[in-house]
Parts: sequence; structure tokens; C-alpha cells
Amino acid sequence: MPDRSRKKRLINFVFSLNGFLFLLGGTGLINDGKLTIGIFQIMAGLINLAMLSSSMKGQVKRFFSGLILFMNVVVAGSIAYDYQTTGAHYIQFAWLVAAIFSLVAFVIYIKQN
Repeated sequence: MPDRSRKKRLINFVFSLNGFLFLLGGTGLINDGKLTIGIFQIMAGLINLAMLSSSMKGQVKRFFSGLILFMNVVVAGSIAYDYQTTGAHYIQFAWLVAAIFSLVAFVIYIKQN
């Protein structure tokens, strides 16, 4: 049972990390005039944070948790790629770390369920 609790804490950490990063990134994009992408990132951040206190139960929560973990891999990875292609220095690595954490959590989640 302690192993399952540790996996749950990791998944909750990933939801927290991505929620925070997506909110910060989205507000920065809106300030830069990229309204559509900024709103999408803010929505992704709010969805991640909502999963921490979600009242969903059972199979519905498992489905949405897996779906959101997969979304996090795609969104964080695409943001890292975008920063890399625009010539940013170092920030893409923070997004790459978020994508890797999300991927690890997604794989653990799939194996657990």
C-alpha cells in the first residue's frame, strides 16, 4: 500500500507542477499578445489544479486523470519544442523537465490502472 500512496503523491505533484507552469506560461503569452495560446494554457493549468481536489470517483476519475496526464506530456513537450525553435536560452529545459515528469507519471498511472 505505501507504494501506491507514493505513486498517487507523484501524480498529484505532476498535476500541481503542470498547473502552476501552465498558468504562468499562459499569462506570459497573453502579455505577449498571443491570446489564443495563452488562454489554452491557462485552461490546461486550471484543469490540472482542479484534478487535485476533484470530486470525481472511480472509473470517471481514472479516465480523466489518464487523459490529462497524456495532455500534459503533449502540451509541455510542444512548449519546450516551441521555445527551442525560437532560440530561447534555458527555459525550454524547464518545460522539457515538466514533460518528462508528466511522461513518467503517465506511464506509472497506466501501469497502476
